Amino acid sequence: DSIGKHLVPLAHASEPIKIVFACWEGPEGSHGRTVGQWAKELEKRSGGRVKVEVAYGGAMGPTPEHYHLAATGVADAAEVGLPFTPGQFPMSEVMDMPINGRGLKAEDLSVVFYKLYEKGYLKQDFKDVVVLWVSAINPYDFQMRNVPVRRVEDLKGKKIRVTGKIHTEIAKLLGAIPVGMPGTEIYGALEKGITDGVFTDWSAVWTFRYEKLIKYVTETHFGCMGFAFVMNKAKYERLPRDIQQIIAEMRPKYARLDGRNDDETAEMGKKLALDAGVQIIRLSEAEMERFSACLAPLWQKWIAEGEKRGLPRKKMLEDLYDILKGMGVKVPFIGYTP
Repeated sequence: DSIGKHLVPLAHASEPIKIVFACWEGPEGSHGRTVGQWAKELEKRSGGRVKVEVAYGGAMGPTPEHYHLAATGVADAAEVGLPFTPGQFPMSEVMDMPINGRGLKAEDLSVVFYKLYEKGYLKQDFKDVVVLWVSAINPYDFQMRNVPVRRVEDLKGKKIRVTGKIHTEIAKLLGAIPVGMPGTEIYGALEKGITDGVFTDWSAVWTFRYEKLIKYVTETHFGCMGFAFVMNKAKYERLPRDIQQIIAEMRPKYARLDGRNDDETAEMGKKLALDAGVQIIRLSEAEMERFSACLAPLWQKWIAEGEKRGLPRKKMLEDLYDILKGMGVKVPFIGYTP
């Protein structure tokens, strides 16, 4: 009997540590794929001591609740689309701002976002969780049902589906009427004419399959959306030190990989649209200048709001400007020069 008593803790100790990862995308989504790859690599590198269970397709709750699932420990880790939790990530909002993405892909923008993370600018945003990696998606365009957007004026009074508060502001400054809705509702909204267009990237076309409902895409290529993949702090602190180390080592690799996965999805989305006969409109430099003039107040307001709250947004934008210049972007921001 006493032998049995001694064996119980040993048997218990050899059970793998379970990590429940809440993911609102399916396993085929850009980020769903990355989460699956991360899970496999962590399991392998831990020598099987860790087992990651991914709850795909929002099985643990609606998209906007995913940050709180991880922060409160309902899930051990979660995929977070940052604009879906408004006000929670005041520094990370920078990825929603009209950054010039011409010539850049999601992989580049993910590396840029990761550099801001490394420089410590996002510390306050994620003080209640542990960051597994951050990433960004492709720059945003206006995908229109039947109105070609060649000039700013063409957006006047048009109903545009947007994500989050910054893109709501962008739509308003360009004279459009912002309409908020989850991606799953884009198809129906375009079909019924509830919206005249969508401000998003090419990967959304692949994910939500509305290529036959749009006729024109104006490649404005500015602004995108930041993502963070986070772990509950208490859960992380309970992990063995060497497993924490493995997670930290994987961080930069997965920032880049997540962007690359979105690039693959975006390529497929663009191909779907072109095959469906969608016409791509590229704006002249002169017209981009006019977009810049419209968007200038957004930058001023965002910086001023940050200063009032003691957030180093201005300093971050100086660093971000230099990072983008170093990547060959001639005009890093649409509507602002530090």
